[in-house]
Amino acid sequence: MTLRIVWRIFYLLQKIISPERLLKILLNSVWALWRLSWEQTNIYEARHKSSGKIDILRPSNVADAISDVSIANRVCDFGGGAGDISQALLKLGCEVVYCDTNKDLEKSMLLRFGDNPRFSVADSKRVLCGDEGKFDLIILSHVLEHIENPTDFLKTMGKTTNRIHIEVPDLSSDPLNYIRVKLGLPVYKDDDHVIEMSLDYLSNLIQDSNFSIESIVSRDACLVARARSNFKNN
Repeated sequence: MTLRIVWRIFYLLQKIISPERLLKILLNSVWALWRLSWEQTNIYEARHKSSGKIDILRPSNVADAISDVSIANRVCDFGGGAGDISQALLKLGCEVVYCDTNKDLEKSMLLRFGDNPRFSVADSKRVLCGDEGKFDLIILSHVLEHIENPTDFLKTMGKTTNRIHIEVPDLSSDPLNYIRVKLGLPVYKDDDHVIEMSLDYLSNLIQDSNFSIESIVSRDACLVARARSNFKNN
């Protein structure tokens, strides 16, 4: 019954609203429902006291980040969030420097891993300017989409690391994003995103930032890249 009512309303709207305006209304409605669904999911999990849900959207997130990393590597988990990647790196035996703009997360990570001599927390600005020394690898897992000027950001980072690992949302994972762009509608997955990237955009960004791409793939609605810095002192 609900479906029939929705269809009837839709066909009525088709008669009284222009096709472009109706398309914009529908796309914005899809976006709003998507956001509300996530909000309701969080409420559901809180009420059921869910602990550490499996990330069904990015099941390879940690595995991709630690791939090809050796025990002797010094790695920075930049914007490390909940610390899953840092934890996996520590299990490998790496020296791990964690940083995040959320100071509560940094405190939480110190409580979890502060006793490990191979773990430390650093200010992100100190990492960028080289005060924390050189890294074999810097991991940027869902960080670049929050950066206003990603080219300058990566160029600066290239001076402090030999290699970089990047994961960002894939713009093309939602086909409706193409028409959203055409109509001038937002395509941001979260309110604090400032950019969404396609495969071509990310490839060009990495190369324009003085890195050489080792690998770049699209998987699980994300783009995942590994690149080597061409900065002459590395």
